[in-house]
Amino acid sequence: MPTTSDWNSWAQAASSVQLDAGRHTISLKRATGDSGNVNIDSLALLQPNSAGSEHRW
Repeated sequence: MPTTSDWNSWAQAASSVQLDAGRHTISLKRATGDSGNVNIDSLALLQPNSAGSEHRW
């Protein structure tokens, strides 16, 4: 996650994953050395080249 100056400053993070047809479980985990100081507001799964169409579950 990108570092920001304080809790009132927000940033976005993106990651690409390849998901084949079927059911999947997506997890956000912190590593041993991470501070854990994050505030996740939302998670969106977007299809590539879909002109911004969002699929939220």
